[in-house]
Amino acid sequence: AGPPGSGKSTVIRILAAEKGMDVREWIPRERMSWNDVKKGGDTMVPYVSRIADLEEFLARSSRHGGLESPRGQLVLLEELPFQGNQEQANRTRDALLSFIQRTRFPAVLIVSEAGGTSASAANPTFFVPREILDSPLVSRINLNPVALTLLYKVLYNIASA
Repeated sequence: AGPPGSGKSTVIRILAAEKGMDVREWIPRERMSWNDVKKGGDTMVPYVSRIADLEEFLARSSRHGGLESPRGQLVLLEELPFQGNQEQANRTRDALLSFIQRTRFPAVLIVSEAGGTSASAANPTFFVPREILDSPLVSRINLNPVALTLLYKVLYNIASA
């Protein structure tokens, strides 16, 4: 967890590269408006909800992930689908629980704070159920923002070298 721009994704990618692992990231499909769905047509991609897309990605990753990457892999989730009601929250929880129970490789869920503070970062159970956070297979890492003056100083030193 951490504020936007604190380097959460970058740290994960660097650590995975250092360990010789491929990063397999869930990138949600583009959102479709109801008008897009109603229009149809020959070139239209069938509508799939974000929760169904996440479920399918996690199931596919846990079944076939290790076979596609002899170097090992890390699954990266930078966001979860919006959980507007209890059914959606249950589906997301069940997909995540099933994944962490079946998989043999690490997965990372990145939680960003919106606007510098967030109920989700302070209380990740807002998005991630307690059963997952309390699992012995789960660790939580918080990243603090990098001060711009420090960033400028480091970049200046690199450019001057």
